[in-house]
Amino acid sequence: MTPSAFQPSGNIYIMDISTGLYIVRPNLTDLQIAHTPLGSTTNEDGPYTVVADVTGSNPLASVTMNYRVGSSGAFTAVPMAPAVTPNHYAANIPGQNAMATVQYFVEAIDSVGSRRSPPTGQHEFVVGTVTSVYADDFEQNLGWTHGGTEDDWQRGDESCRAYALRDLSVDGERHNGVSEQHHAEFRYTLTLGRLCRRG
Repeated sequence: MTPSAFQPSGNIYIMDISTGLYIVRPNLTDLQIAHTPLGSTTNEDGPYTVVADVTGSNPLASVTMNYRVGSSGAFTAVPMAPAVTPNHYAANIPGQNAMATVQYFVEAIDSVGSRRSPPTGQHEFVVGTVTSVYADDFEQNLGWTHGGTEDDWQRGDESCRAYALRDLSVDGERHNGVSEQHHAEFRYTLTLGRLCRRG
């Protein structure tokens, strides 16, 4: 059998020389989800309203917003209610204390199938203020030096193992083996690249 024609109606005509003509209509969902992802915010009170425009020609079974705080663990499912605007659905994520990373996705199901926004993974936003204090990917030599008893440290390539820094001083505060500090309103991200050890 070989397809002979695809019709605008969705029908597919298939002709077989020995058994005749077949007309096939695949039962596929035409659900579409339009959503503008939420941006990061300093608002800890919330709520953070997720709005999605859901369209399709088949009967709609449900529209759900699923969220979690952090990048692991189970999602909490919240049914999305129809909004005043036709085809618009909305649901709220409760307020979160800074610093918090919130991940979420929207899922719509009709009588034929389902659609998801985003198609894979999750949308993500941050509650709080992220301040990058210093960043160096060690792709270029910016003049770092080492001395004392740790004179076997050197810049290396991707095949090297990564080692933690022993001591670090930021804004007058000394941190031992710490590469990231979390505060109520700020997150200091200290990315000091990769150091390799000979031998």
